[in-house]
Formats: sequence, structure tokens, C-alpha cells
Amino acid sequence: MTRRKTGTKVLIIVENLPVPLDRRVWQEALSLRKAGYDVSVLCPRMKGYVRGREIIEGIRVYRHPLPAEARGAIQYLLEYSVALFWESLYALWIFLRDGFDIVQVCNPPDLLFLAALPYRLLTGVRLVFDFHDSSPEIWVAKGGSRKDALSRVLRLLERVSLGAADIVMTVNDSYKAMVARRGRLPLEEVYVVRNSPDIPEAGEGPPPARGQGARVVVGYIGVMGKQDGVEALLETIAYLVLEKGRRDIAFKLMGTGPELPRIKERAEALGLSRNVLFTGWVSGKEYVEQLASCDICVNADFVNDYNNLCSPNKVYEYMCFSKPIVQFPMEESSRQAEGACLLALPNDYRDLGDRIEELADDADLRRRLGAAGKRRFHELFTWERSERRLLEAYERVRRL
Repeated sequence: MTRRKTGTKVLIIVENLPVPLDRRVWQEALSLRKAGYDVSVLCPRMKGYVRGREIIEGIRVYRHPLPAEARGAIQYLLEYSVALFWESLYALWIFLRDGFDIVQVCNPPDLLFLAALPYRLLTGVRLVFDFHDSSPEIWVAKGGSRKDALSRVLRLLERVSLGAADIVMTVNDSYKAMVARRGRLPLEEVYVVRNSPDIPEAGEGPPPARGQGARVVVGYIGVMGKQDGVEALLETIAYLVLEKGRRDIAFKLMGTGPELPRIKERAEALGLSRNVLFTGWVSGKEYVEQLASCDICVNADFVNDYNNLCSPNKVYEYMCFSKPIVQFPMEESSRQAEGACLLALPNDYRDLGDRIEELADDADLRRRLGAAGKRRFHELFTWERSERRLLEAYERVRRL
């Protein structure tokens, strides 16, 4: 058993997803636990993850109530206020029950530092800000305006969160530069801990049956929110299947999210029910088998200020599984998948379909792109590399 060092009791607070569903947070928690840290995670209760408290692989997991995901400014205010109330209450309970020396808060939203602030001011607890996404850009991507009141509030909260932290971690170099600029931080105080999957069995074993009539399977995996472009991806599928008659190409959409009911309704309205399989959320062995069965994978994110900065989990997963990728030319994800993807014209879902068709008809190109992605993943993006940066960040916090 790893002996715990002094001063290394950690509380991680995340509101976006529960653990272990939030793969990034769960991998961080497991890596810290393996390194000898005593770890608790506070996260929301959601479908399939409703137990208020449990211990998983030696990590204490606490789950608080959370309203349905917001769609407008008033709903955002309600969601965040209710979540912050429960996070503050649970944090007090965890502090009295288990104690903590370091609190890691994971955005969005950029309010979570408030749950840790009393312990930082009164007991000297250290604060790590794990910057996953830029909340102002998310708001605009979901239909808000850069000039509205909520956008201004989000920018203010982002600056305050960055200023309150002892150490900032983020997911890629684009965000590192942005965080350093907006938070007026030295670059050496911002650590890049990528969202790399830790899947040693990736790609192993025979793929499952493809289904009747399918020669090529195109897969998408991930959350299905408004900013993820999955509803628009249906226009690509309709273009290929209905206009171009490519009924030999099947589509598998793996995941869930707030837009999933609307996406299913839209698929039925377009007459695509026989051409699109919705698997729901997949994990464990099913996740490996479902992704292994795809010949091509797609990142449906459309080009905007938010997506330009992102390095999506799904792209790492596609590369890890040797899958050729089709996507739009977002700045960060194009660098992420360099040599492993075909780029469609920005936000042109018909051209996205043409790039899918190009890969569907060229098995050799699929193999070359898939092999390049696998090689690039292992050279640059394995979780072991990210884990080293995570532990370096925590060691620095411990020395403060």
C-alpha cells in the first residue's frame, strides 16, 4: 500500500459531469491516489450515478443534487446557484469528516472557487484551478452574445477564478496561452494536463458485427450538446444517404447529452432511422467494442471561437483506436490530429460528407491516416505524459 505523505489530502470539485463518467477528472483522481494522495471527489448526481456517497478504487465520491442543464440566462443562474449551495454544504461536511489540504476546482462554471474560499482564507488550504473550458466562449457558442450581461459576468468570474488559484492546469497549449494572458499569469504557472485516454486495451479484440448492409461504419462518440454539432451532422448523413444514395455507409452515434432527444426526433423526421444507430452512453468493454467497429470517425464540432480552442476527448480516442478522422479545420484539434484527419471546408456539412465518402472509398487512405494517428497519440498524447505534468503541478502546490 502506498503511504500517504503529509499535507496531501485532496478534494476535487466538478459540476459538469459525475465521476467516473467524467474521464479526465477520474483519471486525475486515480493518478493522485496512485501517487499517495488521499482523494475525495465532489460531483453532481445524474442518471446512472445517483448514490450520494461511495468509495470507488479507494477514492471517496460524494454526489450532490443538480437541476437540469440550463438553456438560457435565467436557467444558468438557477443551475449555478443551486449547485454552489450544495457544493458549499458538502464541502463543509467533507472538511469536517475527512479533511483536505488542497482543493481542485474544475470548470465550467467559474464559480466553484467560492466553495473552497473559506478554507483557503481561514486554514491555508491550497487551490488548484483545472481549467477545462472557457465559459464566456461556451455561452456565445450556445447562442449568447459577447456583449450581453451574462457574458460580462462570466469573463469577470473567469478572471477572479484564475487570480484566486495557486496553480492553474488546462488541457492544451491554446488554452495555456489564453489563460496566461487573461489571468496575467507566468506561463510556468500554467500546466498542460491533456485529456488523453488511459485505455491499454484500445483496439484489441475482433469488432462486433456491423449490421445489415453496411460496408463502412462512421462513428461519433461524446456528449451531444448544442455546441457539439451532432444535430447538424444529420444533414451530412441525409446528404450522403438520401441525395447520394450511399446506403452502404452506416452511422453510429455513441453518447448522450441535452440535445439527444432533439437529435433523435430530427433523424426520424429526415427519414434516417434505418441509417443511424444511437447506442447511448458506452463504457468499459462495450465502449472498446463499439469504437473498434468503426472504420471512420467524425468530429462534428463547427468552427467558432470556442471550438477553435478545444482539443476534444473524442479526437484523442479516435487516434488511440487508429481511426481516420473527418472534421472541420478548428485551430487546436487540427494540430491535435495532424496527419490523421481529412479537413472539410469550415462549417460546410455537405463537404464534410464528401470527405467521409472519400475515406469510405479508399481503404488504403483509411489505414494510413489511422496508423499516423495511433503513432502521433503514443508519441505525444498518452496519459502517462499528462500524469507527469499533473504530479508536477501538485508537487509545486505542496511546496507553496
